[in-house]
Amino acid sequence: MLRQIALNTAIVFIYIIACQHTLANERVKSAVEHLASDDLLMVAAIELDGRWVTGLQKELGERLGEEGNILTGSPAFAMALGFVESFRSAGAKELVLVQGAGDLNAKAGGIAALTTDSPEQAAKVRQLLEGLRAMLPGGPDLATTQQDSLVLVGLKPAVERYAGRQADGEIAVAEKLASLLQSDDEHAEGGPLPKMAILVAPGEEPRRVIRELWPTFPKPFRKITGEMLADEVHYLAVEVTSPPEWELRVTVDTASENTAKLLEQNIHAAWDLVLRKLQENKTPEAPWPTLEVIQRAAHVLTPARDGTVLEITASHDDPEMVELTAAVLLPPIRAAREAARRNSRLNNLKQMALAMHNYHDTLKSFPASSAIVDKQGKPLLSWRVAVLPFLEGQTLYNQFHFDEPWDSPHNLKLLAQMPDVYKDASHPELSAEGKTTYQLPVHSQSAFPPSDGTSLEKPTTLLGRQIYLAPGRQLREITDGTSNTVMIVQVPPELAVPWTKPADWEVNLANAWQQLRGKGRGEATAAFCDGSAHVWDLDDEWFKENLPKFITRDGEEIVER
Repeated sequence: MLRQIALNTAIVFIYIIACQHTLANERVKSAVEHLASDDLLMVAAIELDGRWVTGLQKELGERLGEEGNILTGSPAFAMALGFVESFRSAGAKELVLVQGAGDLNAKAGGIAALTTDSPEQAAKVRQLLEGLRAMLPGGPDLATTQQDSLVLVGLKPAVERYAGRQADGEIAVAEKLASLLQSDDEHAEGGPLPKMAILVAPGEEPRRVIRELWPTFPKPFRKITGEMLADEVHYLAVEVTSPPEWELRVTVDTASENTAKLLEQNIHAAWDLVLRKLQENKTPEAPWPTLEVIQRAAHVLTPARDGTVLEITASHDDPEMVELTAAVLLPPIRAAREAARRNSRLNNLKQMALAMHNYHDTLKSFPASSAIVDKQGKPLLSWRVAVLPFLEGQTLYNQFHFDEPWDSPHNLKLLAQMPDVYKDASHPELSAEGKTTYQLPVHSQSAFPPSDGTSLEKPTTLLGRQIYLAPGRQLREITDGTSNTVMIVQVPPELAVPWTKPADWEVNLANAWQQLRGKGRGEATAAFCDGSAHVWDLDDEWFKENLPKFITRDGEEIVER
C-alpha cells in the first residue's frame, strides 16, 4: 500500500513538472513569436529562479575558497536574490530578450519581456517594475507596458516600437529557443535546475547586410566570407544550466560538413594568433589574464566537430573547466578584495588623523607616542587610548585605569575590545590578538619624538578624567609643512603591537624603507599631518628617496613631486 502511494506521488510530481515545462515553453514561444521579426539578430531567455543566486554562491564558495565566500557574502548577492524572489512572487516566470538589427541604435536598444501566466500577474509585475524605476532617478529613460500576460520593459522608443508589433511568424526561432530551455534532469532536488539560453539566428534582413557588407579578412581568415556566414551558418546557440551542477553547451549549426570544418579550422587559427601575439608581448609584469590562462582557455574552449555541427561543452565536474574558472575569477576577485582593504585602511587613517587634530584643538598639541604616563613620566598607555574620545570611543576610554600600565590585570582585559579603526583588514589574525599595525613614526626629528621620561607637576583634566599626559609636538613645530610630514603609518605585520601598548615604529632614517617594506610587501598606507591619507608604492624609487624627508618635521628638505 505504502509503495503504491509513493509511486503515485512520484508520478503526480513528474506530471506537474512536465506541465510546468510545457507552460514555460509556450510562454517563451509566445513572447518570441510576438516580438521577433525578419530583422532579428538574437533572442535569449532565462528562467527566473533564486537558485541562480544560491547555486552561484555555493559554487564560488566551493571552488574559490575564502575569496569565494567573501564575495558571495556581499550585499550584492542578497540584493540579487531579493530581486529575483520579488519578481517570482509577483508572478514573473521568464525573462526574454530580443535584439534586432534596428535596435543597434544607442537611442533605441532591444526589448526585454517578462512572462507570466495571466494578465493579473502581469499587472503586478509591471507595478513592481514601475516602483523600481521610480527608485532610480537620473537613470536611463526606461518605460514599461503590459500586453495581456506579457510585460515589456526597455528604452521608451523600443517599448513603443515593439508594443505596436504584430506576430511576424518567427515560429522556428521561437520553438528553438523554447527547446533550449528544456531540462534533461526532471528529478533534480527542488525540480529541474533553471536554465538560460541564447540563440543567435539572424533574420533575412541582417543576413542580407552580412552578405553584402562583410569585410575581407587577411589569411588565414580570408575564407570566412559574408556569403558563407549568411547562407551556410544556421544559428549559434548557448545553453547554461544553473549552478551548482552547472552545464554549458555552445552549438554552431551549419549547412554542410565543409562549412563546419572551415569554421573549426578558423577557430583554431584564431586561438593560435592570440597566443602568438601574447607570447610576443609577454613581460614579467603582464596584466591578467596571463598567457597561461589563455592557453588553458584555448584547450578547454576549442569546439568538437560532429558532421555539420560544432559544439563546446563544459560542466561543474570537468576538472579542466573548474581550474580555468578559478584561474579567470581569482585574480580580479583578489584585486577587488585588496582594493576594498586599501580603502578601509585609508578611511581608518583619515579618521585617526582627524582625531589627532581634534585632540590638538583641545590640548594645544598632538599626543606623544607614549601619551599616557605616570607622574614620573613612565609610559603607561598608547596615544591610541588617549584619542579614543575623539573616535566615538568614550565608553571604552572610561573603562581604563590611567594610573596603571597597559598590561595591568585590569587594562589587559580591554585589549580584546580594540576599535575597528585600529584593525588591519589584511591581517584579521592580528586583530584577534588585539594587535595593530597603525603606528606613529617615532624619531627625534619626526613629529613624534621618543619619550624622555620627564616628570609632570600635575595631571590634565580631559573629559572629566584626571590623567598625566606626556607633552607632544604642536603644529607650529612642523616647519616642513603638514602635507610633507608623516603622522601615522601602517607598518608591516611583523611590527604589529598591542593597540594599548605605548609602542610605535622606532624609525631608523638610514634604513626606513627596509623597515617599512618588511618581508617583501609592495605597498603601505600613511596619514600626513594635514589629515590626508595616501598609498605608498614601496618599490617606487622616488618614494625610497623621499621617505626620510617625509618623516622629519623640520629638516628643510625639498620634496619634488
